[in-house]
Amino acid sequence: MARRIVRSAGSRAEALAVLAGVRAHRPRYDIAASSWDSDYASGELDHCDAPHEAVRYTVLVGYIRDRRPRTILDIGCGVGILRRHVDHLDFNKYVGIDPSRAAVDVAAGLGYDRTDFEVATVPTGAHDVIVCNEMLYYVDDLDDLLERIGDCLTPDGRLVTSVYKHPGDFALHRILERRFRAVQSMSATGTRRTGGSWRPTRSAEVRATRARRH
Repeated sequence: MARRIVRSAGSRAEALAVLAGVRAHRPRYDIAASSWDSDYASGELDHCDAPHEAVRYTVLVGYIRDRRPRTILDIGCGVGILRRHVDHLDFNKYVGIDPSRAAVDVAAGLGYDRTDFEVATVPTGAHDVIVCNEMLYYVDDLDDLLERIGDCLTPDGRLVTSVYKHPGDFALHRILERRFRAVQSMSATGTRRTGGSWRPTRSAEVRATRARRH
């Protein structure tokens, strides 16, 4: 409990320093595209599609469905896991972008219609829903990405995000709130069987937001 209180206080202090301009936001992780390629190829990231992640994907899909989008952009799409979860939805176009060629090749090989997967990191076009699923804490220039996302959203579009709870999550959410207004949010926690019992896995904050138009 004491460790959790200290971590929360540190996260809030970091958020205040970032928002006051005293320090720059720093990504939680710094991983090169080549490292992503090797991680996907080795199966290191197979856990992203594990059964205990189903709760989080259910919330993500619910927020996407609520908007009834014609176009969906998945930033950091990986091997196309989210695309499988939304296949039943009535949309015209799904675009997934990711810096990893290895991941994009796997996703493109799934053969989904209404879908394009591309090696890219910068969002383009106009989309009713843009999804950032467990990837914002890897971004070097978060303000720039969020500005580009805001420019790519249709007038009533939604940004749907999932961010797992970690020491920097408070700062990250405060940065999000400067550019986007919350529509809905939910904390999602899956469970995984360990030995003879089920135990909770890490929690994630899943949000649907709208751009603040000026």
